[in-house]
Amino acid sequence: QDGTVSLWSVAGLLIDDLGDGVLSPITALTFSPDGQSMSVGYANGGIKVWSVQDYQLSVEFDGDGTTVTSIGYRPNGSEMVAVYQDSVSAVAQAVIWPTPAGASQQPVAELDDLPLVSGTPVYSPDSGGNYLAIPFEDGTFRIWSTDQYQLLANREAYLVPVDSLQYHPSAKSLTTVGVNGSINVWSTNTYQQIAVLTEADLSNGFGVAKHTAGGRLIGINHHGELQIWSSGESFHLIKKIGLGGGHNKVITDLNFGQDLLIEIDALGSA
Repeated sequence: QDGTVSLWSVAGLLIDDLGDGVLSPITALTFSPDGQSMSVGYANGGIKVWSVQDYQLSVEFDGDGTTVTSIGYRPNGSEMVAVYQDSVSAVAQAVIWPTPAGASQQPVAELDDLPLVSGTPVYSPDSGGNYLAIPFEDGTFRIWSTDQYQLLANREAYLVPVDSLQYHPSAKSLTTVGVNGSINVWSTNTYQQIAVLTEADLSNGFGVAKHTAGGRLIGINHHGELQIWSSGESFHLIKKIGLGGGHNKVITDLNFGQDLLIEIDALGSA
């Protein structure tokens, strides 16, 4: 809330506190794909990019008072997308900024008059990040090409907000998760739905679903049950694993380190 970012080592040691007199709450934070920079968004609409090598401020984008709610990087690190929105106007804007910023600090593109964004925008995982997908609170998601940021598709996924979305590592499909817990898979060639992995069930829906580097889809439902789907086009269910020792746990995020990936692969092939 005081606008300060604290950096910690994986051993739990405080490395540094980054702050530059910004008296505005931090509302978004992400690292660049190469891990060399950290972008921080603020409630006042400002964005600061810090070097994690020397912990110095690299560049700053001034805000107009509209809250930065999420930031995402293009895979090659050449651009980042920042979402600006507030609940009063009920509209959002996505601005694509060059990284590193040039002297003019002019945006690459501005996507205006969007519905309220419900999750973090994601670029396709191909080396150029040729597509940008954004989820919305009205239950839709949209996809733009990144050469000139032309809108390619606008699809209704749910009657409720799209909680998150993620590209398959091959970039051949896109997985969406609704706040009702439903997981759907969409073709990135036709932008049509190709699979419904779980039906909407508020009592037992999925709070998170992500792909491993190998393409398998891992989801955890609201009862703390982990499910693993194959990485092929059929997305058939491989395994169900109960978590939490029989106690229901709502898990809202899932990330993979090397050890976890090995464990999941072993469980999935058991």
